[in-house]
Amino acid sequence: MLFRESETIELKEAIVDEIKKESIAFANCDGGKLYIGVQDDGTVVGVDDPDGVSLQISNMVRDAIKPDVTMFVHYKTIEENGKEIVAVDIQRGTDRP
Repeated sequence: MLFRESETIELKEAIVDEIKKESIAFANCDGGKLYIGVQDDGTVVGVDDPDGVSLQISNMVRDAIKPDVTMFVHYKTIEENGKEIVAVDIQRGTDRP
């Protein structure tokens, strides 16, 4: 799979605080995907603990974003080039500004 950033795709090598802002932006627009374990240039580096990454992002989204958007966020572990990455799918929210 070729990874490239766009209006609806963000690539993150690791969990960073900026993920909250990206999640809000996707929920306020037409949705989008975050790929954790992929560098900005599309290089897959993977994550060591995909379940832990998903849980950490879930907690960030739940605790920091109001109104609650957790029902619009879905997580999936994908194996790419022998490495595991986390795909976070953020759907369009219903209570947008």
